[in-house]
Amino acid sequence: MSLNVLNKGIFSYATAAAGYTANDGALFDGTNDYLRITGALSGSPSDTKTILLSAWFKLTDNLESSAIFSYVDGNAFGQYASLIDVTNMVFRGESWDTSGVDRIHRGISNNDVIDSADGWSNILISVNSATTAIQHMYYNDVEVLNTNNLTTDKIFDWTGTGVWNIGRGSGNGKDFNGALQEIYVTNEYLDLSTEANRRKFIDGSGKPVDLGSDGSTPTGTQAIIYLNNVYTSFETNLGSGGNFTVTGALADAGTSPSD
Repeated sequence: MSLNVLNKGIFSYATAAAGYTANDGALFDGTNDYLRITGALSGSPSDTKTILLSAWFKLTDNLESSAIFSYVDGNAFGQYASLIDVTNMVFRGESWDTSGVDRIHRGISNNDVIDSADGWSNILISVNSATTAIQHMYYNDVEVLNTNNLTTDKIFDWTGTGVWNIGRGSGNGKDFNGALQEIYVTNEYLDLSTEANRRKFIDGSGKPVDLGSDGSTPTGTQAIIYLNNVYTSFETNLGSGGNFTVTGALADAGTSPSD
């Protein structure tokens, strides 16, 4: 998928509201629960050279690789995936350009960063493939990027007509096993090495903040994907990209990343 971000994303547009309480998470069973949009996203997003992703998750166990977000093009080629790889308990984000040939970025965290005992956790990724390629990866507000491969001046395919998944990997596998909440994905960029930009997603106590009714608070522009409802309507996208369809049966996690 295309991860796109304009330089305007570097600047601060708003200060996150205090006292926010996120809804309880939506529980995915790791077998056949996932959300999907088939075909083009609504709102005609532009192909860009950037991506910005934030997600709150709580693993059920450490036994399976679990994908949070992926895009697969019409030829079943996985163009973007953000997932937890249990081999070394790392977080991995990677993507290819619109040709499906050239990798834009591949970011892998330090080994053994992630553990189900951590409870609710936040992952933040931001990539800018412009003239000076930049990649950030923060886990619970700590920079964890270990492997950092980038290709300059490549385009993320935000206009693709394949399938867009939440809770399922790019190869129709790696179904997420645990709870998800506050999923934010858009085609902009923020310099996450600046603490004020991380505070747009996670406060100083390690809790989620209010991203606005349509996910526009972090950058001033409505997110493409923003999911923050309770499990019965978690597929309703408050961003511009259109609603997802549920496969399986999501359940109430009974706990919130604000707990």
